[in-house]
Amino acid sequence: MEECNMTLNGVQTLGENIADNAGLKEAYRGYRKMVEETMDGEELRLPGIDLTQDQMLFVTFGQIMCSKYTEQGARNMILTRRHTPGRYRVEGTISNLPEFAKVFNCPAASPMNPDEKCTVW
Repeated sequence: MEECNMTLNGVQTLGENIADNAGLKEAYRGYRKMVEETMDGEELRLPGIDLTQDQMLFVTFGQIMCSKYTEQGARNMILTRRHTPGRYRVEGTISNLPEFAKVFNCPAASPMNPDEKCTVW
């Protein structure tokens, strides 16, 4: 997305931001439960990819949000849609999950592991 000088409207996107946070949190919990119950806690790695399956879950979440906009398209999205643009949906969601910081070893107080995280439940 080309950078446009606009501010995102957190009130306009609040419901979807909460849903993204809760949805990814529950998807990760469900995945870990499945690993514990069906694989005795062992996760298989994909050949040739130097990431754990836990890391792959978060990478996949980021990839499904990949997008590119013209400046006008970005302005239109920010003004009219309930979703935050993809980049910020991903960064906002994963930076609120301690599990993400743990599997990627993000330093405390870093952009992807802030001290203050937003948790609804």
